[in-house]
Amino acid sequence: MTIRSEAEKLYKKVWDSPGRERIKEVTTKLKSSARGYGNKVYPAPMLGLLLYDQQKLKRLAGRSAVEELSSWPDEDLAVLFGIHNQIRRFNEHCLSPLIEHLPQAINSVNPYREYPQTVTTNEVEESLFTQKDAEEVIRAFHTHPAFAISISTMNSVKQQPLDYNQTIPQLNQEIIEAQPGGDPSWILNFEEAKRSEHPNVDIFRHVGALICLHNSLANLDQFVYHGLFQDELIEISRNHVIDYSWLPRSPGPSMWLMHIPYGKMFIFEVTDLVIVNIDKPGVNGGLGNILCSIHNQTLPLSMMSPGILKLRMIDDNLNAYRYLLH
Repeated sequence: MTIRSEAEKLYKKVWDSPGRERIKEVTTKLKSSARGYGNKVYPAPMLGLLLYDQQKLKRLAGRSAVEELSSWPDEDLAVLFGIHNQIRRFNEHCLSPLIEHLPQAINSVNPYREYPQTVTTNEVEESLFTQKDAEEVIRAFHTHPAFAISISTMNSVKQQPLDYNQTIPQLNQEIIEAQPGGDPSWILNFEEAKRSEHPNVDIFRHVGALICLHNSLANLDQFVYHGLFQDELIEISRNHVIDYSWLPRSPGPSMWLMHIPYGKMFIFEVTDLVIVNIDKPGVNGGLGNILCSIHNQTLPLSMMSPGILKLRMIDDNLNAYRYLLH
C-alpha cells in the first residue's frame, strides 16, 4: 500500500460519485483554471481564482472572480464552498499525526484554507466522496516519512520559534519560482548545512519535511480534482516525445519535455498530473510510467507544432521534493 496507489483508488471513486456532474458544473463555472494567469500559487482548485490577487485579475479580465460570485444562486455557492470544506477537512485528517506534536503547523501545511462563505454548506460537504471512501488513503498518508522527520526535529526549533504560517508558504513559493532544475537559496544553504554538519541542520530538515507534506497533500488533492473531469490521467509515451532532458537537482528530480500534442493535451494546465513514459519500445530496465506534475508549459499552436512541458517527478508518497528528506 502506497499513498499513490490509494490516491488512485480515491480518484476512481470520485469519478464514479453520483454527485460528480453537478460539482463539475459548478467548479467549471468559476473558471477554476489558472490558464493565462501563470502558475497556481495555491493548489486549491475548487476555489481556483478566488485565491488570486483580485485586483490583478480585474485588470486582466475586467472582472474579479469574487465579483463573479455575486450573481451566483445560493445553491451553486453551497456546492462550491461545501466541496472546498470537505477537502479541507479531509486534509486535516491526513495531517492528524501532527495534531499532538505540532498543531501550530497544521494550517500552514494544509493547501486548503478556510474561506468566508455566505451560505450553509452542511448538506453538500460529503457529496464528492464519503468518509469510508477516504479511510484507506488517509491511513496510507499517515505513513509518509516526513511525519517522523518533522516530529523528531521539533526540539530544534524551540530555541528559534518559527512562524509556520509565514515560513512554509514563503519557502514553498521560492521553490515554485526557482522552477524545475533550479535551487532556491534556502535549499543551497540546507545542502551546505548537511555537508558541514551545522548545528542548524535539523531546523532545515524540520521545515523541509513540512514542505514535503504540503506538496504531497497538494498532489493528493489534485487527484481528487482530476476525478471530476477525466476517468484516467493523460499519458505521454515515447510515441509523443520529441526530446527530453533530466533536471536532477534539488529539491527533487524534474524533466524538460518536448512532445507532439494530441487530444486532451491541448487542455493541459499547470499543476495537472500526467503519466510520462520515455522508455523506448522493447528496452528493459527503463523508468516506466512516471507520475509528474506540470510546473509550466508552452502551448502548441497546432497539431503540427510541439508543446513543451517542465515537469516535477512525483514519488509513491506523492512528493515532488523527495531530496529534502535525505
